[in-house]
Amino acid sequence: MNAGMESFQNFIGDKHFFTIPVYQRKYDWKQIHCQQLFDDILKIIKNDKPHFLGTFVYQRKQIIGNNSFDEYIIIDGQQRITSLILLAKALYNSMNDADDKEDILYKYIKHQSGKGIKNKCKLKPTEYDRNIFEKIMIYDDFSENTFDENEKSSVIYKNFLFFKEKISKCEYSAEKIYEVIPLLNIVWINIDDGENPQEIFESLNSTGLYLTQSDLIRNYLLMALSYDFQEELYKKYWLEVEKLLNSSEKVENFMVQYLILKRKSDSVTIGNKKFRLSNKNLYEVFKEYFVENYNDADQSKNVEECLKDIYRYAKFYRLFIFSDNDNFDNLSELDKKFYELTFLLESTNSPIILMYLYDKYDKNLFDEKTFINFLDAMISLTFRAKVCGYSGISS
Repeated sequence: MNAGMESFQNFIGDKHFFTIPVYQRKYDWKQIHCQQLFDDILKIIKNDKPHFLGTFVYQRKQIIGNNSFDEYIIIDGQQRITSLILLAKALYNSMNDADDKEDILYKYIKHQSGKGIKNKCKLKPTEYDRNIFEKIMIYDDFSENTFDENEKSSVIYKNFLFFKEKISKCEYSAEKIYEVIPLLNIVWINIDDGENPQEIFESLNSTGLYLTQSDLIRNYLLMALSYDFQEELYKKYWLEVEKLLNSSEKVENFMVQYLILKRKSDSVTIGNKKFRLSNKNLYEVFKEYFVENYNDADQSKNVEECLKDIYRYAKFYRLFIFSDNDNFDNLSELDKKFYELTFLLESTNSPIILMYLYDKYDKNLFDEKTFINFLDAMISLTFRAKVCGYSGISS
């Protein structure tokens, strides 16, 4: 490991290509964070003093077939680097001076030269964010009509618009704001190939970097694999789980109930003390579960089998998630029973046994009529428990 300090402008220099690895969470900076970044830049203008932006942790890889370019795999700093490039593009779209526009374009947004890299974005975000990010970067002139409603709901799109609005209402011109960007300084830490990025990631999380338990599980499974295999497994399994469940909270709730089902217990022992498995200790319990149950000599095989099983049960779990917008009349007979049990009766723990039953049903060990009989019994038991004021079954 080695480290140093330099300006952000030099860090993002012309010979670097930045990649956000698939194990990173999607871009999720709130506008309060963007506002703070913008305010920090205005302070530079007012005080004429450099500003420390923070630490960027990365692993450096040489791009195959291109001796002059290095790829930086970002381990910590993806939220800041993405936001700064969004700000740079917002400045670009707000500038009138052609020379300034070209300068900012090739210093912060695209590569001016390079075999297979010329005119490509300097940053390659995660699969989840990539299309909308690259679409914003491609167009010289921004028009909201170019984007559909789904794209407009993206955090990347919203933050780009936020920066554009702040620039348009600012007392300083876009050109003046751009003048002080070189006064943003960073500390960089380059991790050697022999070092374990997962351990560093966990250390960063313990010192304040916000990562959900599901973020840590994803990283634990993917980080030790080659980058290409990481991307393959992420797209094939984990990204599909995120699409199915649609939020980090639902992914975590699913993983808690998945582990209770797999371990056949919600009891965990941590430091000689007994606890119930929950969102708070999910990551530690998952690591223990993985080590105990996936012990093939081929670690890549272990990870793929585990992700494949998680994805399979996530497809079951998705069947038990409903909202007020769901039309009961349009549901199948089986789905109506799921709706009644998990949504109307709010039986929050029922997905544990429902996933167990659906696994057997999916393997054709019993038919739909038998499944419905199971569900009727569960509905009756849950309803009686609620009437009697006993929460042990229904919750």
